[in-house]
Amino acid sequence: MNTLYETLSALIFLIIYASLRKKRGSWIFLIFASLAPVIHIMFVNRFILNVPLVYGALCLWIAGMIVPFYTFKRIWLSIFYGVLNLLSLPVTILVGMQYGESAIQYKIISFLLILWIGLNTILLLRMMKKH
Repeated sequence: MNTLYETLSALIFLIIYASLRKKRGSWIFLIFASLAPVIHIMFVNRFILNVPLVYGALCLWIAGMIVPFYTFKRIWLSIFYGVLNLLSLPVTILVGMQYGESAIQYKIISFLLILWIGLNTILLLRMMKKH
């Protein structure tokens, strides 16, 4: 069933890429589609259990490093946002490893990561609406 989710997600991203092919920033959906084999390897090796959730979160995390350059007007703000986004997922993983998943520190960092990924979603939708 998870292989079906991966395949459908990759096909949806390829369809979005094909429909936006001439527009600026559409190549990000090609990157999303190319993540399907990586997600499959992670699932087969039992690194992840929930394929759709991880696939979506990984795509939005990667989008957070690319999309600000299309949506923000100032380059320094885009770089700052990209660096913060780059550090958000590894810091969450390291805090979970350090304190355990039941610690309050991990719960707070996880909540902030979810808010950050939500902001990445808004930026991606804003980029798609703009073009």
